[in-house]
Amino acid sequence: MNKLAIILCISSAVLLCAINAEKRLTAARECVADVAPGPGIPSPCASATAFTTNTIRGVQFCCPGTNNPSGEIRTLNQHSTFRCFLVVVVVVVVVVLVIVVVFVVVVVVVVVVVVGAVVELIEVLVVRIIIAAVVVFVFVVVVVVKVVVVVVVVVVVVVVVVAIVVVLVVVGVVVVAFSIV
Repeated sequence: MNKLAIILCISSAVLLCAINAEKRLTAARECVADVAPGPGIPSPCASATAFTTNTIRGVQFCCPGTNNPSGEIRTLNQHSTFRCFLVVVVVVVVVVLVIVVVFVVVVVVVVVVVVGAVVELIEVLVVRIIIAAVVVFVFVVVVVVKVVVVVVVVVVVVVVVVAIVVVLVVVGVVVVAFSIV
């Protein structure tokens, strides 16, 4: 699509330049006819001073007169090719700038969208990681607390049982000792 736009713009500029150049050349031919009429053809410059200021597309052409006292053929035909080149260059530069701006805008939009998606994904992942870490931490704490409670209960039970056994043994020994005596 962009290539087609460039081709159309360049073609239009070249066509306009060609039409403009043809009009300038026509003006030059008219000027030559005015300045140097053939046998029996009077010069319109002698009777029509308007030709001294007549212009076609910015080309002043004409005959000797107040605006052209030297009698030279005054046209800008020698500049038409250069002006066409300038028009083509300006059109190409404008089209390239438009394409670059559109490309930059598209790249910026894509980067913003991608960065936004990545940031959102990172936020979701971070939240999930934090939630998972909290769950694991709570689970580990609960398990550790349960294990500690079980160990403490077992130790207390063992200590109590051992104490009871010791007390029973001591009482038995004392009772046996007194019964022997």
